[in-house]
Amino acid sequence: MYAEVKRVLSQGDIVVCDAAGGNYIKGWRYQLYCEAKALRTPNCVVHVGTAVDKARAINEARLKRREQHKNGEGGFVDLTTRADEEPYEPSTWENLVYRYEEPNGMARWDSPLFTVLWDDETPPCDAIWDAMIGSADGKTKVIVRPNQATVLKPSSGEDYLYELDRATQEVLGRIAEWTKDHAGEGGGEVLLGSDKVDGRRGRGRDWWWSYRRIER
Repeated sequence: MYAEVKRVLSQGDIVVCDAAGGNYIKGWRYQLYCEAKALRTPNCVVHVGTAVDKARAINEARLKRREQHKNGEGGFVDLTTRADEEPYEPSTWENLVYRYEEPNGMARWDSPLFTVLWDDETPPCDAIWDAMIGSADGKTKVIVRPNQATVLKPSSGEDYLYELDRATQEVLGRIAEWTKDHAGEGGGEVLLGSDKVDGRRGRGRDWWWSYRRIER
């Protein structure tokens, strides 16, 4: 399900993910939040607020309706008003409730959060639309800024690849020289220009490397 959602996410499409396969876990919602943010497209969470007892009664009613349908029985009053929805098996339903992590509007991956009651006939559709698209009058615009860590920085010049390759070869050359002079040792220090890198303690301003002797 996650891969399917990721595949259709874009700045020009509205994607509604209504799936028990992962929405109830905050880590899964966080992953979707990161995917949307990386694409600079807004996202929100719509939480259907239902008490556990009521949700259990709805699922049991659906189970009963399914059994009556299989047995060819009639006269059952539908309590859910959604006769086409399939119920969960009791063990599966209890497991979902046990593992359920309710959305928290204070968490960035669950914000903006809209909680809609099960029997609410007037959900905040306009507010959801404004949070995702923006207001019709243009006064409210939704701007999503990606994390700096996910933004590819442009190269500093046309010789960027050449400089990167040159610096890499310099590091490898210094490591090779050090291993020749310190045969059998498991690590050490290498000087790179004005920067000193400590392979044993992992310190360094611009460069870091780790060397480990491989036993043959």
